[in-house]
Amino acid sequence: MPDPVPDDDPAPAGFGAEHAVPGGAALIVAAFWAASVLGLPVAVAAPSAALCVALCVLPLVLARADRRRKRDAARDTWLRLRASERRFKLLADHAADMIVEADRDMVRRFVSSSSRTLLGYAPDELEGTAVMDIVHPEDAPGYRLALAGLLDGTRERVVATQRYRRKDGSYRWIEGNMRATRDPVTGEPSGYVGALRDVSDRHAAEAAVRASEAFLRGVVDASPDCIKVLDLDGDISFMSRNGLCLLEFDGARDALGRDFVGLWPVEVRPTARSAVAAAAAGASSRFRAHCVSAKDNPLHLDVVIAPILGANGRPERLLALSRDVSAAVGAEEALGRVRDRYRLLAENSSDVVMLREPGPDGAALYVSPSSARVLGYPPDEVARGRLADVIHPDDRDAVRALLARLGPDDGIVLHTHRVARGDGDLIWVEGAFHMAERVGGPVVVVALRDVTERRQRADDLAAAKDMAERAQRDAEAASQAKSDFLAAMSHEIRTPLNSIIGFTDLMIDAGGLPASAASQAELIRAAGAALLTVVNDILDFSKAEAGAVELEAIPFSPEALAEGCAAILRGYAGTKALDIEVEIAAGLPAGLVGDEGRLRQVLLNLLNNAVKFTPRGRVVLRVSSLGTAGSGGETVRFEVADTGIGIARDKQHRLFERFSQVDSSVARRFGGSGLGLAICKRLVELMGGEIGVSSREGDGSTFWFTVTLPPSAVTAPSPPQRAGASRVARILVVEDIDINQRLAVALLEAAGHAVDVAGDGAQAVAAVAAAPYDLVLMDVQMPGMDGVTATRLIRASAGPQRSVPIVAMTANVFPEQVRAFREAGMDGHLGKPLNRAQLHAAVARWTAGSGAGPAALPFDEAAYAQLGTYLGPARLDDVLSRLAASLPQRFSPGSVAIPDDLRRWKADAHVVLSVAGMAGLSDLAARSRALEAAVPGSDGYATCLEAVRAARDAAVERVADLRRDLARRSAEGTAG
Repeated sequence: MPDPVPDDDPAPAGFGAEHAVPGGAALIVAAFWAASVLGLPVAVAAPSAALCVALCVLPLVLARADRRRKRDAARDTWLRLRASERRFKLLADHAADMIVEADRDMVRRFVSSSSRTLLGYAPDELEGTAVMDIVHPEDAPGYRLALAGLLDGTRERVVATQRYRRKDGSYRWIEGNMRATRDPVTGEPSGYVGALRDVSDRHAAEAAVRASEAFLRGVVDASPDCIKVLDLDGDISFMSRNGLCLLEFDGARDALGRDFVGLWPVEVRPTARSAVAAAAAGASSRFRAHCVSAKDNPLHLDVVIAPILGANGRPERLLALSRDVSAAVGAEEALGRVRDRYRLLAENSSDVVMLREPGPDGAALYVSPSSARVLGYPPDEVARGRLADVIHPDDRDAVRALLARLGPDDGIVLHTHRVARGDGDLIWVEGAFHMAERVGGPVVVVALRDVTERRQRADDLAAAKDMAERAQRDAEAASQAKSDFLAAMSHEIRTPLNSIIGFTDLMIDAGGLPASAASQAELIRAAGAALLTVVNDILDFSKAEAGAVELEAIPFSPEALAEGCAAILRGYAGTKALDIEVEIAAGLPAGLVGDEGRLRQVLLNLLNNAVKFTPRGRVVLRVSSLGTAGSGGETVRFEVADTGIGIARDKQHRLFERFSQVDSSVARRFGGSGLGLAICKRLVELMGGEIGVSSREGDGSTFWFTVTLPPSAVTAPSPPQRAGASRVARILVVEDIDINQRLAVALLEAAGHAVDVAGDGAQAVAAVAAAPYDLVLMDVQMPGMDGVTATRLIRASAGPQRSVPIVAMTANVFPEQVRAFREAGMDGHLGKPLNRAQLHAAVARWTAGSGAGPAALPFDEAAYAQLGTYLGPARLDDVLSRLAASLPQRFSPGSVAIPDDLRRWKADAHVVLSVAGMAGLSDLAARSRALEAAVPGSDGYATCLEAVRAARDAAVERVADLRRDLARRSAEGTAG
């Protein structure tokens, strides 16, 4: 507010009264001095002096008058401004809006008292504060940008809505109406003046309106109906989004303004026009008709048209709702067709179809015409009567109970009963009862089918099944009798063979026999071995025929399997100047999972036959992959081709039959039981494969078989740890036959063991309880207490002897029998007749170390004995000779840094591991396998290499010992 105007008129600055009088006196003196100097009279100087005085005083008087005038004008202006300010403040203080004045820096310079009501702040709390201090952070940027337009002169007025924070911390929506203020001199914006108003309620109402509009829009858009708004003339002013989609308009512009009636086909337009007219008159109407979309696709619509009334209660616009009922119409038409079809089926069905009320006494609602043919009653007669009237009295209660408990959740319930036909005949019918829901209540649907013939066939089939089951039981009994006979015969044959072969070995090993006697003993041993082979072949074939062969699934290398089988028979082939070659095709998997032992049995049989029937030339074993089968396994083909005598085509079909050979001359010339190929065929078929032959007489033969096996990475097991040397053991032999007792004792005592004998199971239990034993060799079939019972009692007893190793010593070698031994607590089994090497190997295995279980041996006597039994002494010596010659050349010195040396060592390991394993050199085989699997350059590779070299040297010494033993036995036989 301007300061009050002063009452006194001060002198102008620089020329006050204290200066005006001395100045005028000075001018007078100067005038008279000039007149005296010039010699002028005083009268002349006086006017000049008076003029000077006037000149000095006049400006002062004029200035004072002007100043008084300006002061009066300023006072008047001040008074008017003061009145204006009072009026402005009065308006601002009593206005509902909050008046704000701010400068260019957006700092408030004036705030009206309405701030208390609007924001809860007193004016002085807001004056001098920044405008943005109490504006919501989300709204501040936009608000600042709007005010910047006022302050930079680009806008004169701004209306903005934003949230302000009240003193209590709450926010209110405030609308500000701001106008720029300008400097009166420069005209530049100096700030702004604004009126702020609380519009929170209005903002909430607007938000509610927007939400309501959005909701209604969402409802309209979500509605599957086509929603249209028409004017009273029927022109479309609005169409929902789904309506545009339903009628296949590309956009709203294509639909708006169209005549609603024009959307319909010509034949429907009168109906549509009447509906529009009725709605315009205030009445709703509805119709259903077909039409086509904008893209000529057929539609069937259900349409409702209703008026939209204005404030005066009269129609202002029309609302048209169209729903696509094409599917419903199609379903109704399909239902009609289905209804007609079912009616046609029911009327022409061979079954009697009935609809009846629920409950046992429900009335028949419908009966198909087929009742006349099936039941002998026309439909109307059945409908008038009761279903129970035609049911056999013995079955009536069951049918009534079924109808009484039948419910909608039971589904279709089948029941077979007898019905009396109209002609008096009884027939069997199968009734399908089902409770279905329908308008007006549930209904029972019954379908009756004549099953008299089927019932008779079922009775006949049951009789035939009973006969078949009896026959099957008889066949199983016969098969069991056969198995029992084979087991008994095996036991009876093996028991004397045990003595024959065992004592013959002892006689030959003891030496001192005359030459003729030694030769005869060798013949006895050979004949016993041949007889044992026949017995084993018969048992193998019997197992295969009965499905008693249990296949193993272990990883193995097919290439190593082939090489090992060829190596075993090369010695035998060498006696006939034959060569056995192995051809491994590219793509053969490195590892497979299957029964390697059974595959080896088949291959050795085929290779042995090839060598046997080939006087000259060669034998080739080929292994190849035929690719991946559908099951994911790998199909592998093995072929054994020879240049032998061949087989006539008309005789090849007999090859795989049991006890069959091509002709009697072949049997006399080459020997054999005629079971080998039959066993091979059964084994291959058990593995899911095929076996066959191609041959021409005089031009060699090729025997082949294929098996499909899953692939596997062949992993090398850890090298076996050397067991302690076989020690003198105390062994209990449990055997009821005197000759078998003597043989077992002789064999064991010859090896240095202490042996006790028990004659039956009861004596064995007492002996084990009385003294500690390292091993019990337990016969199974004995009078009194058998070996299985004795084993169970020993295992159930108290004390440390309950864990003594027990090995079955029996002629019972069927798989189910061996399984029973294991279940009783036996640790292993030895088949009779006893093989000396296998017997000593078992004793060493179970008595070495702590005796807690079988220890891995560096030399597997059982494997070596099995190889000797199969090859015979001459061929076994040839195999050992080849090993003795080749082993020192394997794993020769080299460098792990030279790739060729690494490849050579790996090839050596691959060749050695299979041959060494079959010859019983298990330590060398295991270490060769470990070297083959080792990674060159790894930390353990050099260790594996040194270990296999040490095992090689030990194997060379072992082979030399074995050959010396063979030579000694041969010399003793010749000398005798």
